[in-house]
Amino acid sequence: MSDPTDFYAQFDKVERAAFHYGSDAVPLRTKSGEPFTDQAHYRKFISACHRGFAIAQNTVLEMLIANAADLMVSEDERRRRELLLRKVIDGILYTMVRMQTWITRRIVLHDEAPALNFAAIAQAKKTVDEMNAKDRMTFAALSDLTTFVHIGDAVQVDRKDGGSRLRFIEIKEGAINELLTEQLENYPAKTKSLEQIKKDPAIKPSHQKQAARMMRQRIRMEQTAEVLETDQGTDIKWNIPIRMNHEMINEVSYRRQFSDSCVSAIESGAAVFTVNCCLHFAATTTSLKQHRFAAQQGAKLALFESIKMAEPSLQEYYRKNAEPDGLQKKAFPMLDVIHSNLHAVPVIPFFCWNLDARIMRAIVRDEIHICCCFDLPALLFVMGKAGLRGVLSTRSEAMKVFSKFGKGAAPDFDGRIVKIIHPEKKAERFLLSGAFSRFVNNLHSPYSFFLNMKEHWSEVMDDMEPEAS
Repeated sequence: MSDPTDFYAQFDKVERAAFHYGSDAVPLRTKSGEPFTDQAHYRKFISACHRGFAIAQNTVLEMLIANAADLMVSEDERRRRELLLRKVIDGILYTMVRMQTWITRRIVLHDEAPALNFAAIAQAKKTVDEMNAKDRMTFAALSDLTTFVHIGDAVQVDRKDGGSRLRFIEIKEGAINELLTEQLENYPAKTKSLEQIKKDPAIKPSHQKQAARMMRQRIRMEQTAEVLETDQGTDIKWNIPIRMNHEMINEVSYRRQFSDSCVSAIESGAAVFTVNCCLHFAATTTSLKQHRFAAQQGAKLALFESIKMAEPSLQEYYRKNAEPDGLQKKAFPMLDVIHSNLHAVPVIPFFCWNLDARIMRAIVRDEIHICCCFDLPALLFVMGKAGLRGVLSTRSEAMKVFSKFGKGAAPDFDGRIVKIIHPEKKAERFLLSGAFSRFVNNLHSPYSFFLNMKEHWSEVMDDMEPEAS
């Protein structure tokens, strides 16, 4: 598969199966607000979608195995292709849970996509294939093929009642695993059980480590199920109590502006645009020499133009928050948008950004480069416009956050992080990496995010937690 033409030809078929098989096989109504004529039409469409998902999943696994063995391409390119393929499976799951990002954040343990274990995947695939063939109104994805499902061997989505119920499945084969599973049923899925099973005479010392792994997995699956069903419980990554917002919050996207600018770049070679004063983008294509460097320069140009045209109140934010303490460079970090989306977990994969087909083709083939220059002073300005006050924390406050959640918990501005103050509430909040990530990786409007934050301040905001990128 070292010939890129062969890889991309296969990849195009995978993408088609994953995201278009259902509508190709069972067309939807286009002249009415309701896409389905009746329940039978809905069931046929869902069944066709799931057949496409199964085809895509099987082909993705085959391509991943071939890619891992292809030493004719560089290690970086193999990694990029691996993530492209795994993001297809991510896209399938995001589609099935109807783009509800709060669900995906509940099943993440690691800061990056775990390494592939093809032997374990092959073992789980037998059961998954049987499940998918048995009932086409459900679909089971192999957890290890995704980048963000870090519990269970498979995750099944049930669409029979029109909903999107999730079920996490642990697949264990072998006599020892069967014996341990039976014995562990005597213990509740609680942390205290990890200590209790150490004293169980029925579990041999040589099997204790495996028993503990199985119990931890079971605890995490139970904790996740509780949060998804009751909107409260324990976060499996940070092991802290959480309570979800009781209202569904619809984020405002800048997808149309992003898409139009990328089309302009494809047609003319380059395009720049700014979102909410604080995200400065540039897109360039391979038609330009040194197009990656050109994208970085373009994003800087968008920043400089924004500063030049800024209203006096925004100019004051630049004066106060970019010049002191050597923050000039650190206040404007640069981000490779597609690289970030491929590596970040969990985020909406770009396959679900609803982009023009020409853009998708260019992204997959690495023919377009998109950079974003983040603008800290303008972000604080946008918070003010939304009715909140944004300031930089003290270094002591930042250290407390880093010690609790890790160094990558929030963007580090010379040892300080962004703190948010409500004009009427006493509690203060810190803007952690989960929020920053969704501004770029999910194409969500920062201004809309802060408006929602102010309105739902009393709720425990799960959006405030760390997220790898």
